[in-house]
Amino acid sequence: MAGLGKSTIASAIYRDPRVNHHFPTRIWVNVSEDYKARDIYLTILKKFTDTDMTSLEDTELAMGAKEHLSQVMFLLVMDDVWTAEAWNDIKQALPINQGSGKVLVTSRNDNMAAHVNRRREVNRLRFLTSTESWSLLQLEVYGKEGDWPKDSEEIGKKISEKCGGLPLAIVVIGGILVGKLQQEDTRQDEWRRVLESAEIELFKGKDYDMVTSVKHIIGVSYFKMPYCLRHCFLYLGVCPRNFEISTWKLIRLWIAEGFIEDEGDPNKSLEDIAEEYLKELIRRNLVMVGKKNVRGNIKTCRVHDVIREFCKNEAWNLLKVIFISKSLSTVAFHPDISEIRNFRRICVHSHVKDLLERKLDGPHVRSLVACQSMWLELKLIPCDLLLKPSSC
Repeated sequence: MAGLGKSTIASAIYRDPRVNHHFPTRIWVNVSEDYKARDIYLTILKKFTDTDMTSLEDTELAMGAKEHLSQVMFLLVMDDVWTAEAWNDIKQALPINQGSGKVLVTSRNDNMAAHVNRRREVNRLRFLTSTESWSLLQLEVYGKEGDWPKDSEEIGKKISEKCGGLPLAIVVIGGILVGKLQQEDTRQDEWRRVLESAEIELFKGKDYDMVTSVKHIIGVSYFKMPYCLRHCFLYLGVCPRNFEISTWKLIRLWIAEGFIEDEGDPNKSLEDIAEEYLKELIRRNLVMVGKKNVRGNIKTCRVHDVIREFCKNEAWNLLKVIFISKSLSTVAFHPDISEIRNFRRICVHSHVKDLLERKLDGPHVRSLVACQSMWLELKLIPCDLLLKPSSC
């Protein structure tokens, strides 16, 4: 189940000072559904060497990773492993009977989790109780329990109950409520509207599952954003699943795409404005902070895969982004590349060279966002195939 907090708990363990002391070498690998084994091996090797190893075969990379790991006390977190096949690929890079290393695996698939180690019981996360949900909502909005205004407590408890015990839903809707705190005179009415919006979105049909419900809560937050922020938020859908993007890169992508407009303040650059947008998305609990630099500034960020799917679906319409994909077993791209002519932006995460070698007809296309693998950075390529640029 997505949104229960598997990655959050794994991250807390990974960053714990006691764990850091015991395991000097710690490696975090985002696996995801559409993983590539070589990307996993390269991520592990990157911890030990700066040498470019992308030209090596997968077996050579796996052996290299195994050799390095066998020499250190390590904690390896494999986040979001979907299948037994993925785990079998991961095992190729792990030392055998090496007592000084530990591997922590998160998965939404019970069968896969049991496949990892049949002798050890799987730790299954549950939904939060009503009391726990209420406590989490208070923490998200006020930073601690007990500060919730008494006149709005009933509304707050109803909102937390509507989230169905799913932490991600509570965190996202908490981000909406935080934005209403400054409106002291109308706060209660504003929160009541949030409750009504959540009820409308969550209970349109009896067959809605919790993931669908979370997407609708994200929608409540999205439609309360100013338009300038919506474009920046939806653009995060172009990132691969579980991809940590450099904030420096993201800000410049936003500027290059024309999403950041000059506010007329000579003391504020486009980068400053974009950074404020990013901080606002983080405040709304829609973007997660990844790494920070020594000064405490945000170095990387990412979005939950449920939020990413929402961004992809909406970006298709608002930003006119077409997401092109192709599997190893097929020759054709999906959707058909002839549809490119109806879009302004192309996003492709595999077979980039193959796509660019095709004769593309995209009179309205203004940019192409490409990421050949998780090992490479996300790149924006000004399109030579433009016949006439269009506005955002």
